[in-house]
Parts: sequence; structure tokens; C-alpha cells
Amino acid sequence: MAERQLNVITAVGAILFLLVALHLVAIPDHQTLVLQQAMDFAHFPVFALVAVGCFVLTSARWSVTRRALVAFVIAITLGALSEAAQFPTPRDASIDDLITNCLGAFTGLLAAIAFHPGTLASRRAALVVLAIAVSTIALWPLISISHAYLKRAERFPVILSFEDEAETVFVRSATPVRIEMLGGRRYCGLLHAADDTPFKLEIVETEPGWTGYTTVNLRLRYDGDDAVATMLRINYRQQDHGDQPHEDRFNRALVISPGWNHIAIRLTDVFAAPRDRSMDASRISRVVVFTNRPSGPVCIDEIWLD
Repeated sequence: MAERQLNVITAVGAILFLLVALHLVAIPDHQTLVLQQAMDFAHFPVFALVAVGCFVLTSARWSVTRRALVAFVIAITLGALSEAAQFPTPRDASIDDLITNCLGAFTGLLAAIAFHPGTLASRRAALVVLAIAVSTIALWPLISISHAYLKRAERFPVILSFEDEAETVFVRSATPVRIEMLGGRRYCGLLHAADDTPFKLEIVETEPGWTGYTTVNLRLRYDGDDAVATMLRINYRQQDHGDQPHEDRFNRALVISPGWNHIAIRLTDVFAAPRDRSMDASRISRVVVFTNRPSGPVCIDEIWLD
């Protein structure tokens, strides 16, 4: 009885500690995509352990299957309450986090059943394989985005070329991005509706170190009827959150004509853009290209440094 009471106290303490710790982790002001994904994945091991703790709390007189089902219901209920508790806080409640909580709880209980003394060796192996498979599914978004960072570093000084699907991780667009072939090359086609939808392409978390280069280049094709005003914006990390003063980042008004356009801008102009200080060439974080109302598709071929 004393051992059972100790197990219950330990399990309850561990569950409370994990749930509180999950909500007390400070969220950085500037979250990179990989850090955000890592923090999302953290729900997986936390709720795997929470589910194991719930399993320990269930009655030892029940069958292993019944104990696991009850523990799973308790764990996902705690997961739902954990997300609901974030509504009045600066944190964002998320369906994705709730799904990750469920996957974590499911995997933890697979492990609990697999290593229960009454589980047959053949069944244990199958449960372990299934637990590894579910863990891989939960971890895959983090693996994918880590791969995207590696490909980004390999491509540099090419900032964007759409020659690898991994690049799209860093692309934000106001209109759907369609990657097509053109002359044996891949390019990005952003098609616009008849009402001349505004065009905006944003590359977040560019490779930050632009030191040692002299120009930033943009090659695009415009399939409209008339020339259109375009804006190129470049931010660096210190200012890459919240609203930014117009004069505290690089902005260059451009005009693109129908057909192919090659735009080259000196980086000395970019770095000297802020009014009160020089832009840090080692902390470039975002490139934005946008037009007001183009009359046809704008196709980005490549953005690169020379």
C-alpha cells in the first residue's frame, strides 16, 4: 500500500510539474521558424510522460488495455484544458498543439503497455515499432524545417530561386504561389484575379550574413500590359517585429515593365537606409517585393547577391 501511495504521489507531482513547466517556458520576442517548431514539438514528449503518469494512477486491478484507455482520456482532457487555459494569456491556443498532445499521449501509452510486465515479447516489439512510427510523424515537421535551413545555407548567396521545394518554407505570399517550368528552369508564378489583386512576396528569415557582397539582384517577369510601380523592402532583425517606421528600413520604389526585368541595387544603399544608424549587414532577416495592382501575373525567377 505504501508503495502504491508513493507511486500515486510521484505520478501526480510529475504531471503537475510537466504541465506547469510547459506554460512557464518563456517565449522569445523573436522566434525563428525552427524554434517555433521545436516549441510546438515539445508538447509531444511532455504529454507522453503525462499519459504514462496517468497510467500509473489507474487501478492495477484493471486490464492493461482499460488502464491505457482511461489514461488516454485523462491525458487528452488535460491537454484540452491546457490549451483552453491559454486563451486569456499572450500565448496562442492551437489545434495543432492539441493534436501533438494526443500523439504524445498515445505514444507514451504504447510504451507503457509495451514494457508492462504482462506484455508478451512479440507484442512488445510491435508496440515499440508503432511508437517509433508515431514519434517520427510528430517529429517530421521539425525535421523538414531543419532540412530547409540546411538547403538555405547551401544555396546562399542565392536568396530565392524556387529550384527546391524546401524554399517555400520561407515564402509568404498574399496570392497563391505556383511553381512552374520556364526554359528548363523553375520559377514562381503568382496569378492575379481579374480585379487586379495586389501582389506581395515575402521571404522571411533570409540567410542573415550579407557582409562581403556588393549588390542584391532581383530577376522577374511581368505579364501585364503596362508598367507597374513596385516596392522592394529589406529588414534586419533588430527591427523585424511589430510595426516599423518607414525610414528605419530599406525601401526602394521601382517600376517593372512587361517582360523580363533585372533589378540590381547596391548594398551600400541598403545598409545606409536607416535614418539614425547603419543597417547591420550580418542581421538581414526579410526581403519583401510588392506591387499595388498589376494587370497580369508577376513571376519571380531569382533573388541573389553578387
